[in-house]
Parts: sequence; C-alpha cells; structure tokens
Amino acid sequence: MPEVTNLGTAILWLLLSLGKFIAAWWWVLPPFLFYPFWKKLYLNYLQNSWLRDKGKYQLLEIKLPEEIDRPIKAMEQVFANLWVILDDPNAREKWLEGKQMLHFSLEILGREGKVHFLIRVPVANVETVKSIIYAQYPEVEISNFDDYLTEAPHPLPNRDWNIWGADMKLLKADSYPIKTYPVFFEEHPSDKEQFKVEPLSSLLEGLSTLKAGEQIWIQIVATPTREDLTGWLTRARQQRDKVLQREKKKEIISKPIYQQVVDILVFQQEYQETEIKEKSGPSLMDIPDMEKKIAEAIDRKASKPSFDCFIRVLYLGKRDVFFKPRVTIPINFFLSFNTENLNAFKPKSTSIKYPPLKDQRLYLKQRDIFWRYLNRYVPGYPEDSETYILNTEELATLFHLPSRNMAPASGLERIRSKKGEPPANLPIG
Repeated sequence: MPEVTNLGTAILWLLLSLGKFIAAWWWVLPPFLFYPFWKKLYLNYLQNSWLRDKGKYQLLEIKLPEEIDRPIKAMEQVFANLWVILDDPNAREKWLEGKQMLHFSLEILGREGKVHFLIRVPVANVETVKSIIYAQYPEVEISNFDDYLTEAPHPLPNRDWNIWGADMKLLKADSYPIKTYPVFFEEHPSDKEQFKVEPLSSLLEGLSTLKAGEQIWIQIVATPTREDLTGWLTRARQQRDKVLQREKKKEIISKPIYQQVVDILVFQQEYQETEIKEKSGPSLMDIPDMEKKIAEAIDRKASKPSFDCFIRVLYLGKRDVFFKPRVTIPINFFLSFNTENLNAFKPKSTSIKYPPLKDQRLYLKQRDIFWRYLNRYVPGYPEDSETYILNTEELATLFHLPSRNMAPASGLERIRSKKGEPPANLPIG
C-alpha cells in the first residue's frame, strides 16, 4: 500500500506541476497555433495597402479596322511580350512593402448589341502594352475606356436587375491543353480564308443579338508565372510520363526457398522472402498512337510561356428583358475548345441543391460572383486560389483580333482608317 500511495502522490504532484506550468505559460502556445492565420492576414493587409497606393490599373479598348491581315499567331506574340514585362517581387518587397505580381485582364463586353475588346493593364505598363500591340497590329486604335463595371447598377441583383454568372474550370489537369487555333484551320496547300474557321465568330454574333437592357461580360485574368513560382512544368512532365506509362513502378517478386538459402549461406544476405524491383514501362513502339499524340500536346503546351489564369462570365439584364438562355452564348464559346482526349472547359455549378433558404442562398451566391468580377478576385479568394495554367497559344485562341471577313458581326464597330499622328518635323509657329 505505501508504494501505491507514493505512486498516487507522485502522479498528483506531476499533474499539479503541469497545471501550474500551463497556467503560467499558456500564452506562449497560441501564437504558434495561429501563426499561419496571422501570416496570411498580415500579407493580405500589406498587399491591399500596396494595391491602393501603387497597383493602379487602366482599362483600354482596342478598336479594330475593317480588315486585319495579321494571323492569330501575332496575338500569341503579344502575350509572349506581355509575359516579360510583369515581374515578381523579391522577399523584402513582398513581406515589407506588400508588392505582388500584377496581372492583366482580357475582357470582351457585349452591351445592348455592341461588342468591345478590352484589356486592363497596370497603369505603369500602359505605354509599353500599347507599343507591344501596335508592333503586331499597327492598324488598330487603342484608347482609354470608362470602366463599364462602375456604370452598372450596384449592387446586383436588385429589384430591377437580375444576373447569372459562373467561373469556368478545366475538367482535367492543366497540363492538358485545350483545342487551339491551329486546329481550326483546315490543312490545305493554299492560305485562302475559306479554309479557316474563326473561333470568335459565334461569340461575336451572339453578343450582337443582345437587346436594350442586356449585357454579357467575359473576363480572362492572366498572371505571368514560371516553374519556380508554381512548379507547373514538373507537373506537366509527371503527367506526360503517366500518359506514356513511364512512372516508376515497383514490382514485388517472391523468392523460392532454395534462393533464400543460397542468399543467406553463400552471399550472407539478410533473410528476405520477397524482392522489390523497379518495373520499367513499355517501349515507345508499344505505346498507342493516341497516347503519343497526347504526350506531344502536353510537351507543346509546356514549351511556351505560361500564365496563371481564371475565367469568369456574367450575364445581366433588366428583369423585364432578362432571358436566362442567353447564358449559352459565352458558355458555348468556351465549350467549342473542348476535346475528348485532351482538356475541356466547364462552368462551375451555380445551382442551389438543397431547399432550406434556397432563394436567400442563391441571392448571396449571385452577390458573391458579382463582387468577385468587380474586383477581379480569383475563385476561392481569400482562402484558396483556384487558377489554372494557360500558355500564350491558348490565350491567343481565346482572345484575338478577327477580321471582318472571318467575323462579320454587326455589333463589332470597326474604324475605317487609323487616325494618323502629325509628322515629327512639322514646323510650329
């Protein structure tokens, strides 16, 4: 009994000591537990402050001429140049100043039957962006455009206006490319227009049919990225190896009894009933042609400059003219780039599945996507960043400047001739 008493006394003393320690030092633990939260909150505060002071943006409109004789590849070169001009902050700039990587936004506005091509860029890069576009499209005009978001009724939806919106997601890993502009061109010895298909034609025609009080907004937000920022090239290589069945696999081989005896007595190896060997994948000749083409497509996408992107569409209209089937105009446009063996777009579900407070929850969801569109926030902000990689070829397919022959939409206003600038040597006075 004395031993039990001594043990009980020791345990009681230990618990009392532990209680005193916790009472005295409990305040040390919470900072470590909440460190990730405070770190994120601190960074968000710094970045929002920096954006208010230095992260200003300007919305530009690209006015198209009657004819554009430049191929879509010219727009791909525009994005390749834009990839270079936006730099990422170093550690000091990020954690002390709040500087962050700035993006640009490619936007197509359909408003009451009129169509506008817009690009939103940091104010510091406006002149550089203009020169990049003029270098490939010297016949276009670029001018400042009043932000159409501020002209829309706020907030939405309300008693007079209704909206529908969705974020577009990829069905497969972003290593797989979508269908791009080379696929829309029929292989033919000549370069005649009748052997080409304009990816934007159906979208522009649909936007031209919008009535008074109807608008469709399309937003493609792109941030230049690199391997050291996202590790996406590593993911692409891993996906390619998976397609080619080159993943490192281990094969377990059971050893016969006599082999185990020889290994122990002769080679003095430890007892091991099984042997693990790396199993090599099939040779290139044994891989089906379809898998080879998919692997080539993944390599092709990875070979070009890439952007961290998200895409959002919004349809809004006055309640007396709001016609929900209009949402198929932008949705079908993005679905036209889908392929069975590579990648595909799909709108994220906007429906409310469960009945409790269904109307109220739908209202909050509509408010949320409108707020995200206004601020160009990524899906999942601020908890997550639900983006995906698109390269210059994919962006050029989704956003480029079509000629009238390829896209004769009536709602797309075109300039007859570019306004010329006065000669530099013009005498004054």
